[in-house]
Amino acid sequence: MWQDRWYQLGDVYSDEWGPGVIYDVFSTVPAEFESFCGQLLMDMGMQVKITQVTRDGGYDLIAYDGSEVIAVECKCYFPDRKVTRPMLQKLTGANTVLGADGLMFLTTGMFTKDAVLYGSDAGIRLIDGNRLAQLVRQYMRLD
Repeated sequence: MWQDRWYQLGDVYSDEWGPGVIYDVFSTVPAEFESFCGQLLMDMGMQVKITQVTRDGGYDLIAYDGSEVIAVECKCYFPDRKVTRPMLQKLTGANTVLGADGLMFLTTGMFTKDAVLYGSDAGIRLIDGNRLAQLVRQYMRLD
């Protein structure tokens, strides 16, 4: 479970802490990164269902924010690795089956300019590594 790795995250309030630390802790265990992201969304007030590890339908989590259903893709990437437009298009395509009201893509990496433009046009909530680290600091319970 990702909680067993919490101590490896260190002091989330130190100046040196950021997406690289999250990557180091979860890069070898993507399923635990997905659970970690799910816990973050729960701490933000959403209800979350984690999909099966394989054949997940193109998304890793289903989040419920009030009456809104959100398909969420989580990628634990090296902080300099960029999520591209085709990856966002894959999530959009996967949603044709699920029919979620919204889409979200969380990564420890970054997004290309083209991905940011597409995400904006398609209404996808993009959370890069720096924003992810901010949300962890702001919302996650450290107990």
